[in-house]
Amino acid sequence: MDQNGAAQPMDMVVRSEPSMQDFSGLADIASIQGFKEVAAAWVMAVLPLFARLPGVGLDLICVNLADELHPEGLDLGRAPRRRLPTALLTGAMGQAFERGQVIVTGSVPGQGIPAHSAEIAALVIPLAIFDRVEAVIGVEAKLANTASLAALLSAVQAASGWLVNALSAEEVERADQRLDAAGDVLKTVIVVVEAEGFKGAAQAAVTDLALRFNANRVAFGVFRRNHIRLQAISNASEFKKNLRDVRLIETAMHEAVDQDATLVWPVLEGLAPPLCVAHCEMNRALGGVSLFTVPMYEGDHCYAAILFERPADKPFVPDELDLIEATVTVIAPILKEKEANDAWLSLKAWRTFKRQLKLLLGPQKFARKLIVLGAIAFFAILLLGRQMAIVTASAVVEGSTERIISASFDGFIADAPVREGDVVKAGQILVSMDDRDLVLERVRLVTDAEQEQLELDKSIATRDRNQTAIREARVKQSAARIKLIDIQLGRVALRAPFDGLVISGDLSQSIGASVAKGQPLMTVAPLDDFRVVLAVDESRISNLSPGQIVWLRMTALPDQVFGAHISAVQPVARYGDGKTSYRVLAMLDQSEPALLHGMQGVARVEVGRRPLWSVWLTPVFDRLRLMLWSQWPV
Repeated sequence: MDQNGAAQPMDMVVRSEPSMQDFSGLADIASIQGFKEVAAAWVMAVLPLFARLPGVGLDLICVNLADELHPEGLDLGRAPRRRLPTALLTGAMGQAFERGQVIVTGSVPGQGIPAHSAEIAALVIPLAIFDRVEAVIGVEAKLANTASLAALLSAVQAASGWLVNALSAEEVERADQRLDAAGDVLKTVIVVVEAEGFKGAAQAAVTDLALRFNANRVAFGVFRRNHIRLQAISNASEFKKNLRDVRLIETAMHEAVDQDATLVWPVLEGLAPPLCVAHCEMNRALGGVSLFTVPMYEGDHCYAAILFERPADKPFVPDELDLIEATVTVIAPILKEKEANDAWLSLKAWRTFKRQLKLLLGPQKFARKLIVLGAIAFFAILLLGRQMAIVTASAVVEGSTERIISASFDGFIADAPVREGDVVKAGQILVSMDDRDLVLERVRLVTDAEQEQLELDKSIATRDRNQTAIREARVKQSAARIKLIDIQLGRVALRAPFDGLVISGDLSQSIGASVAKGQPLMTVAPLDDFRVVLAVDESRISNLSPGQIVWLRMTALPDQVFGAHISAVQPVARYGDGKTSYRVLAMLDQSEPALLHGMQGVARVEVGRRPLWSVWLTPVFDRLRLMLWSQWPV
């Protein structure tokens, strides 16, 4: 003890061998059963031995067992019996239980406080089994000097071996009992698990429990809609629900479920009497029986109860109640799972929904709450929101009008001053045809015409009407041929019909080549008057109509957006790239100098504002509808 009188712990090892005294007289304690009885006999046996120690004035020796309700432990033996431990000793025993160390406090010789006959020292030695303090030995004595303190400590430690042995034997016995109880519980679990279905498992459970705990009857009921419904009775595969015993059992079970507690009748001695009106009524109606009802839980929710019934001369004892309650607790989730597996699919869905809703509305699962709120917000936006529906398609820029320049007669190319991609003006020569054959043919025709005119004049002079008519026809024929040659000579130079761009036809490598009448030579398109050709997938063509707004973004000009509108939907399908598409024409809203003939890009057509779910899910529904239609049996 320090200068302030605080207790000082002392690290000492409890030994079973005797020291300083002959404790052979304690050997008779070995035949006593039970630690409580051993402790009571031990204190009476060692009291005279410790009292004979030199310099020790022994006042009290006691043995206390560890107890949760009392810090100083539960008194098992005390000598002299008429003496009670002082506050000094009880406090030291509480410290010994807490620290697991030898405690010496009070008037201790050699600790700076003079010892005299009126002062008392308290010594407490803990008794540990498997590193857990199970009991303590407390001693109050007047100590003359440090030698007497050492002698007392050695004597107590030497004599404590009998108590340690008794504690060890009792612990081994308790371990055996726990092992046997665990084995019984496991056997019941196996019986319930191996049973088929919920009804079979419930019947197997009550039958096994009745045999295992010597009960006349065991009943199992499920709590549904604020009422207990009896499901199984031991040794009875069928029963009528309107029987008196069934009503009594269900009422007793309901009483235990309402109070959320186990109920036993008759009430055990030393326990506060619970509210057992239904159990008392059942006991009276059956002519005196012992009853024990245990609620069954799924998590924190009570869903069923089991009632045990015995004859009045075989009441339930505390150890049995603990074992029964433990067994019921273990099989409760197994029966609940079997009940859930046997339920209808709709009931399973409803229970799952309620369980998830309870978790969602509870204080935890914050991440789940965020996910659910996000999902609700998403579906609300999906149902209530509206968005412009868009149809996308590939787009190509073409001239609004394209003029094909073709040969007006069979001949040869004399010159081709322009090439593909050149900008030309209206009236500019694009291709020149070789006119030498035509000139020669015209000279021949003119000569023939003059000869025919001379012959005509002669016929008129001779008044030969027949020859006159023939010669007049030949003169007219020659004139017509000359006129045709003149027209062809006027078409020798093929000119641009308007200001534009040569989009096809490079004849620079074909000078002198022959061409046939009507053969295309070049194509000219306007410079700033374009149209856009869209290739729309067949699944979306029904959404398009003239006048709808089109937005274009070309591959060559990705940073610009051009406006247009649909002018015509051509009902002609074209197949390519593994899909069928339709040709749709669109006209630009204004002239766009940046656009060039042949540019390709992507078009987005606005087909009207629609609900979000329709915009996003209609393509999926359409595909599913077609798939089901194609696979649906006739």
